[in-house]
Amino acid sequence: MKYPAGLDLGGTEPPEIALSILAELVQVRAERAGARGEGRPGAPPGAAGESASGAAAGAAASDAGTDAGAPQAPAFATDPVCGMSVEVEEARHTAEWRGRAYYFCCPGCRRSFEEDPGAYADAEAE
Repeated sequence: MKYPAGLDLGGTEPPEIALSILAELVQVRAERAGARGEGRPGAPPGAAGESASGAAAGAAASDAGTDAGAPQAPAFATDPVCGMSVEVEEARHTAEWRGRAYYFCCPGCRRSFEEDPGAYADAEAE
């Protein structure tokens, strides 16, 4: 990311500024996918084989039945504290509880989980 964040779309109101930041995030993600050969920048969602979000928290996407020569879509997990989608392979903040790996967007979410893992793991099961 850069400062100031967001594409220069001329927004002045908070919703317009938020939209410009979201647009930059989409642009950066598309460029990264293109650099990894997962698709072309600007391709419609799903064209690069992105995995669906909403998978069970902490669970990596299964690659069973895929072509060994095809590029694999990144596996995502849901941060059990805030609900954010986290790329498993790139996750810097992880914890294990009862033999299961959990992935977090930031150290604060990991710290909250480690203070009371049962509260988040039990809420996830509901």
